[in-house]
Amino acid sequence: MKFLLKSMLVLLFVAGTSFYSHAQNYVVKGKVLDTAGLPLPGAVVRIRWSTDSLAMSANSDGGFTFNKVKSPQITLSAAFIGFQPFTKQYNITEGTTFTAPDIKLKLIANTLDQVIISGVPPVRVTEDTVSFNAASFPVREGDAVDEVLKKLPGIKVDKDGNVTNQGTPVTKIRVNGKDFFGTDVATAIKNLPAEIIKNLQFIDDYGDQAKLTGIKTGEPEKILNLTIQEDKKKGYFARASGGVGNSDRYNTSLRANSMKNERMISVDGTVNNANLRGGGGDGITTRNAAGLNYKNEWSEKFSADGGYSFNNTKNNTISSTYTQNFLQNFTRFEDARNDNENSRFSHDFWGNVELEPDSMNYLKISPNFSYNTNEGLYSGFSNILQQELITNRTSGNFTNGANLNARTNVFYNHKLAKKGRNLNFWGSINYSRGDDFRDVSNDYVITEDGIDSLRFQNQLTDQDNQNFSTNAGGSYMEPLWEKTFLEVNYNWSKSATTNIKDTRDVISGNEVFNPD
Repeated sequence: MKFLLKSMLVLLFVAGTSFYSHAQNYVVKGKVLDTAGLPLPGAVVRIRWSTDSLAMSANSDGGFTFNKVKSPQITLSAAFIGFQPFTKQYNITEGTTFTAPDIKLKLIANTLDQVIISGVPPVRVTEDTVSFNAASFPVREGDAVDEVLKKLPGIKVDKDGNVTNQGTPVTKIRVNGKDFFGTDVATAIKNLPAEIIKNLQFIDDYGDQAKLTGIKTGEPEKILNLTIQEDKKKGYFARASGGVGNSDRYNTSLRANSMKNERMISVDGTVNNANLRGGGGDGITTRNAAGLNYKNEWSEKFSADGGYSFNNTKNNTISSTYTQNFLQNFTRFEDARNDNENSRFSHDFWGNVELEPDSMNYLKISPNFSYNTNEGLYSGFSNILQQELITNRTSGNFTNGANLNARTNVFYNHKLAKKGRNLNFWGSINYSRGDDFRDVSNDYVITEDGIDSLRFQNQLTDQDNQNFSTNAGGSYMEPLWEKTFLEVNYNWSKSATTNIKDTRDVISGNEVFNPD
């Protein structure tokens, strides 16, 4: 047995070493310049190797960085409007980070009597924003924003609708600079029609305080801001779809949008049992979901946005396995069947209220609320044969839980007379509660030398967790000289947590407290 275990460990180590050597990642970076050495921001750079390729736009310095390149043999290409394209092969021979020689693009020389440029650049790069012109990436009539995103260099949209920009997740959607759909990026890009979009802007957002004061600290959040075409700010857009398949599969969805200048209302709903977004995984999943999102800007001084979503998923998974293990002195057989049913309900509400009575004062209040319940029922049976020992196991597991989360954030900024001098105040109140109940049972029938012995296990667990916390703070910013500020801040916080767990064993029909 020890010899077999050592052999297996050696094999696993060798296999692991081999896998690691084949999964080597490389980092490739460089700059795109013109022949005068000036950067070409927005130049499209592509890297290819034998099995895959990546693309991105050069930043404001003309720089680019590709992570997770899977091969040392690469081909780099760069293109920019009005310049000759560039393509060259490289071989990474040392280390895992390769800095390519500066890529210098040459102007396309044409002698014309007159040139009239009437187009719009497909990509614009500023300090914190990469903006794509939607018209430069045409899609089919009726397509949603997600189809445009799939065509943008450096942008990826996975099967669940999650968006990444150069590998960084996009966490929030804005429309004309205001939050919309909250953090539900996947629903937003499926709901909004591509035909109304003017620009798609990927922004490094440092928060409300940075937006008001111009001072950026910490790590930014990646935001997607969609600007609407002026002539499309009034109207109605709706799309309904449905389908049926074999094995009683079905899918229906409805998406509708109403727009009137800065007021937007979006409604969506779906019913399916086809394991679509929000209900993937093993087994058969039925999903019922609906959502309502609203935003309005009544004046330059007052605006609000918010949304509500409901989601219900039910999943049923049945699995059967047969396992045969060849050990040193005997063979072990196991035949198992498992049936798992899970149901989940969730309600989510979010909102923002922004008040800007004058150019010196700004107030934002952001409430959030979520409540979800889950229920699971598991049953399993297994038969294990090991030499003369037979074990029949019947197991069951019932779970029932609920979670509530409520949070309100408040932020206030006051600009003083001197430019750059600011007072900021913030605070939040948070409450969360989780209830979880479990009923676990295992029944064993063990047969050895023709004699049966019975073992029963049944345990009940009830757990209640609560947390209440508050925090508040303020800061004062004083400009010292250009791009240099002094900030003094104060933070206060308080929290209280309660955890109660009750475990009982069921013995002969009676519940006995289990101190462990």
